Amino acid sequence: MQPVNQSYMLCLFPGSFRENLSPLKLRLLPNPEGLDYSSLYWKLRGPNDTYYVNHDELCSKRGLYFYSFSDTTLESLDIHIDIMLEKGDSSSSCCIVGQCALVSSEFMDTKGLIRRPIVSKDIAIVGEVVFEYLIVRPWVTGLKDIRECLDTIPKLSYTSPLLVGHRGKGAHSKSYVQENTLLSFLSATHDKRVKFIELDVQLSADGQPIVFHDFLITRKTQQLDLDDMDTRKIERFPTIAVGSLSLKEFQRMAIYREGAQVTFYDSDHETREGNGYHLRSKASHGGRRGGRSHSNSSSRSSSITSDLSGIASHRSSDSDRDEMEEFPSLIEDHLPSLYEVLTKMPVEVGFFLEMKYPCPEYQQRKKLVVPDRNVFVDAVLDCVCKSFVEKKQRTIVFLSFDPDICYLLKCKQKYFEVLLLCSETRFSSDDHFDVRTTTIENAVKWSIYHKLDGMAILSDILFEKSDIVSELKCNGLKVFCFGAINSQEDKAKKLIELGVDGLIADNVTCLAKKLSEIL
Repeated sequence: MQPVNQSYMLCLFPGSFRENLSPLKLRLLPNPEGLDYSSLYWKLRGPNDTYYVNHDELCSKRGLYFYSFSDTTLESLDIHIDIMLEKGDSSSSCCIVGQCALVSSEFMDTKGLIRRPIVSKDIAIVGEVVFEYLIVRPWVTGLKDIRECLDTIPKLSYTSPLLVGHRGKGAHSKSYVQENTLLSFLSATHDKRVKFIELDVQLSADGQPIVFHDFLITRKTQQLDLDDMDTRKIERFPTIAVGSLSLKEFQRMAIYREGAQVTFYDSDHETREGNGYHLRSKASHGGRRGGRSHSNSSSRSSSITSDLSGIASHRSSDSDRDEMEEFPSLIEDHLPSLYEVLTKMPVEVGFFLEMKYPCPEYQQRKKLVVPDRNVFVDAVLDCVCKSFVEKKQRTIVFLSFDPDICYLLKCKQKYFEVLLLCSETRFSSDDHFDVRTTTIENAVKWSIYHKLDGMAILSDILFEKSDIVSELKCNGLKVFCFGAINSQEDKAKKLIELGVDGLIADNVTCLAKKLSEIL
């Protein structure tokens, strides 16, 4: 039995999210001087749905709303569009200005921009329509008894605001433990007040969900002789897309942040212990930015308890190292797959899974090859459900900066909550062209209209526009926040006063101690 409705869905968005394109351009009309665009109507007909839309209404919805058509097969999703003009006389009749059609075979790429000429009855081209489209493919899992597992998933529930560990203990410059690793997750949730972890999910080249933040890494190659007569050495640091690595290649990496260098170990080097991961400690001479790092393989641990003890040995009980901007040493750990995380972490720990997907401009600039969004979402859902079948269920929340990823997750399943991430265009990694997320106002409208479960918003925005919290909550959506200032006690308390449901923060164990009286 499949978990959701097994229909294909075609979503048509008027105009374009990324370009200032009008959904409709008309020309060569009879009596163009007297044309009133407010009297234009669209009739969109699909296999099971028909929409009559006023032209002004359709243009005002550019980028935020869409029209959906569904059927059990993708081949049936042909769309007919009539452009009609309402006559001004008392008859209240309409005449057809022109027509066009969208054929299902054009939607083999599940997302794109489509332009079609509008043709009159005498086969004259009288204009053009523009739509951005998204195909939602049904999520089909081969797992048995999946419905029974999904029906028993623990839901997101709390009586006080949640503290969520950002990439575990914290981002790489905020923690002495390597981000997005089992050791980082364990060290963050060692404090019982921290029950949730935020982590980043991408897809490897062989289709396996992996836990890693950056889309690109820099690989350090061996030193090369320039020639037989030259004793100098050179080192090359070619950039590699994480998504171009297989799971096996990805897990051979050992990362150290000085110069963003990455070492690839041979497959027989540093084999994992029985607990599924190992620990490598990097000590730095003269600080992180100073000297050279050295691996200490003897620091590997054979149990979760000893790993956590090892963390404690790197700081005193009253240490202020959680406050540091940079750390002089980094405790490394095995780079995990998502499946490893879900099956090895205690089931009491819930996860906020950020679905990482680069915006089109970044894809083009870095020449990234990315998976189809449907493939990505299905692979992660399969991985989560497989872990549920083989081990007890835990609370899972999905979130993404990509609105289409959020919508796919919402359409394909009804068991996990979905949040839209938004920081407007305040960081270079943000999508600076998608009108759905370039402003917080549009992001809020989009999330409400498409019935997402909530949003995770950059905290700076909430301080500037605090009414956003009440607007979302009045519409039944949850509000989480993220950002560097979340680790500051006074800012965290103010955000809680604003009514947020939770904070995603670095140094989350330190923050939990500071907020112990109000949590």
